Order: sequence, then C-alpha cells, then structure tokens
Amino acid sequence: MKMLKGSYEMGIGFGSSDIKPPIFMTLIKKPGDSYEMTHPDGWHYVCPISEPVFTLMITGKPWDKPRISPRNETPLPDLSSGATEKLFEFFRCEYQVNC
Repeated sequence: MKMLKGSYEMGIGFGSSDIKPPIFMTLIKKPGDSYEMTHPDGWHYVCPISEPVFTLMITGKPWDKPRISPRNETPLPDLSSGATEKLFEFFRCEYQVNC
C-alpha cells in the first residue's frame, strides 16, 4: 500500500482463525507512507481521519490458504460516472499522465 493523499488510523492484529483478533497496535498513516500485508494471519482495519484517502494497492498471487474476511453488512453503491472521472483525474495528475 502506498498512501497518496489523506490519512487514516490503522489498527493491526494477528490471528489464525476467522474471528477478529485483538488489536495490538494502532498507527496513523499519512501521504508518503507505505506498508505491506505479507502474512495471511495479519489483520488490519483503516479509518479515514478527515478527508477522502487515496491509496495505491498492488496485489500479488493470492495466498494458498483462503479465509473469510469480515465484511460491511451494507453493500457499497456503484460510483457515478462523475465520481469515477474525478478518481481517474486524480491518478492521472498524481502520475503526470495527461494532466
């Protein structure tokens, strides 16, 4: 994960079951910070602090051990075409492509 804009609180836990583990650390992540989630038993949550957060996430090969992850009970709505264009504009400018 690479933080591009905004900041969030991140809580970190560790556990091998599908039950939410105790949180053993919280951090504040801000633009320029980066981190990896490299262990299948590592858990985390993020909570934006004051504004929308833009984070670039690059994924690799899925882990061999599939697991259930907690999900929000309310599904996320689709983005409007205007919101989608604003996201693309942000990333084009962030990486200086047709900005």
